[in-house]
Amino acid sequence: MAAQIGHLRESGADGFVIGCLNAEGYLDAYAMEPLLKAAEGTGLTLHRCIDVSRDPCKTYLDAHALDFDTVLTSGAAGSCLQGMETIAQLLQLRDVHRGPEVLIGAGVNAAAITAFRTALPQARAFHMSGKMDIESGMVFRREGVPMGLPGLDEWHIQQTSEEHVRAARAALEE
Repeated sequence: MAAQIGHLRESGADGFVIGCLNAEGYLDAYAMEPLLKAAEGTGLTLHRCIDVSRDPCKTYLDAHALDFDTVLTSGAAGSCLQGMETIAQLLQLRDVHRGPEVLIGAGVNAAAITAFRTALPQARAFHMSGKMDIESGMVFRREGVPMGLPGLDEWHIQQTSEEHVRAARAALEE
C-alpha cells in the first residue's frame, strides 16, 4: 500500500484515506507507519475503521496524534443517524482538541443532514454517495444465481442521483 501511495502521489493524488486496527481493535500506528510516511505532506483521512474500533473516541484522539486531517465515521453504527450520539462526542473532541474534522457518513441524505444540523449545529462535513437503484434493462432473469457477493442484486444498477445531491446541497444551505 505504501508503494501504491507513492505511485498515486506521482500521478497527482494529494490525499489518502487509510486506517489500520490491531487485533485488539485499537488504531495500529505501527502498521500505519509506512503508509503515513508515504503520504506525508498530503491530506489524510482515517476511514471508517473507527466505526469498528474498540473505542471510537480513543481512536479519534489517536488519529489526531498521528496528524490525520479528517475522520470518516458513522458514529460506530450502521448509519450516521443511529450513531448520532457517538458523532456528538467526536464533534466535542474535535472542538476541544482542535482535532481532525469529523466527516459524517453512512446514510447521509438531505433528511440526515437536516437532522444533524438541527441536533448538532457544529456538524459541518458530510460524505454521501447520493445513490439510487436503477432498474436493469434485463428482461430475462434467472433468479437464485448471484454473480457477485451474496445479497447483491443483479437486476439493479446503483447510480448517483442528481436529485439526491441537489436536495443534500439545499439542506446544507438552509
